[in-house]
Amino acid sequence: TSENLYTAVYSTTSNFDAANTKYAQLCDEINGLSIKGNSNSSALVFKGEKLEAKAKNEYTISTFTTPTNKKDYNAFYVSVLLLKDNETNIYKVALICGPKFIAEVLEDDGY
Repeated sequence: TSENLYTAVYSTTSNFDAANTKYAQLCDEINGLSIKGNSNSSALVFKGEKLEAKAKNEYTISTFTTPTNKKDYNAFYVSVLLLKDNETNIYKVALICGPKFIAEVLEDDGY
């Protein structure tokens, strides 16, 4: 379930091209992003694959994660989601962050 996730909606539009542009922009910003905790630690770099979104898809998810082989760190996921509401033809682009792979969360929530 989604109780341990941070979610931010960045775009809501009926225009697929506008949603896809925001989706691609967020993916590009997250991939390669590095976070450094303190001066004694090495940076954690988010890596992943940007998947191609298509207007006919119910949703597209690109997930970026930190390395799991770092001492004292657990995996952390940042996913960019382009979600289509088939009833209204509205597209939402969201950033979802947390300790669980977002595809598992969507499955748990009935998508």
